[in-house]
Amino acid sequence: SDQVMSSMGRDDMQKIRTIFQPLIQTHSMNHMEYKIFNSIQDPANKKTEEQYSFLQGKVADAITDNMTSILMTYIILFSSDFCSLVDRKMVERTQDYYLRLLERCIYCTNSRYRAGSRMAHILNAVTCVREMADIKKSRIISHSVTAHIKR
Repeated sequence: SDQVMSSMGRDDMQKIRTIFQPLIQTHSMNHMEYKIFNSIQDPANKKTEEQYSFLQGKVADAITDNMTSILMTYIILFSSDFCSLVDRKMVERTQDYYLRLLERCIYCTNSRYRAGSRMAHILNAVTCVREMADIKKSRIISHSVTAHIKR
């Protein structure tokens, strides 16, 4: 972690220390059981759920450390193509900033060949997360949850 921080540059080191280091130290980003997390939604058809599980596996394979997980989260959150925005350019610049941080982080800890492959793998995982979000949006809320809310 210190090696990554020292290779990022002076301006980025302070930002990484203040934003990312507390997240890495205090939050363990462990796998969350899919069935527990999604218990308030009725699953879609079997084929769609198999696709969701496949995508979930690809994302899990791409996230090998907390820093990647944190940066991927920011990259996805600062996506300008899911909603209408007042300042689309600012959101795109912010996403680009986190993409560059991720790229520098990967290239400073891997060989050039491995880094290129890893970056492609991670960007593919971002695409998988988007598809997973579409699947989740298409599900309906479980009847047991709606019955509990109506009480």
